[in-house]
Amino acid sequence: MSGVGCIIGLANIEQVLISIVIIGAGCAIATALYKGVFRQTIINMGVLFHHLRTEGLRAHPEFNISNTKTVRLPYGVPIAAGCLITFCELAAKGITQ
Repeated sequence: MSGVGCIIGLANIEQVLISIVIIGAGCAIATALYKGVFRQTIINMGVLFHHLRTEGLRAHPEFNISNTKTVRLPYGVPIAAGCLITFCELAAKGITQ
């Protein structure tokens, strides 16, 4: 990420982050649909939002990184894809620094 920031420049980092979020959301939705847990994932998100609102940043007892039964998404893939897509788009426009 640091290397991408150096190549793309601080002025374009917002574009990279937006690309990563959009690609990550798409990957998460595709993974949930593929695994057949999309509806349960939406319900779990509601539970997590409620937990964050009432408990703050404390880890949820069931939905946390220690629970190995949850569906996982290696987020390095969306990060790499978002960086690559943004870099190619900016390079095509001649905006990279």
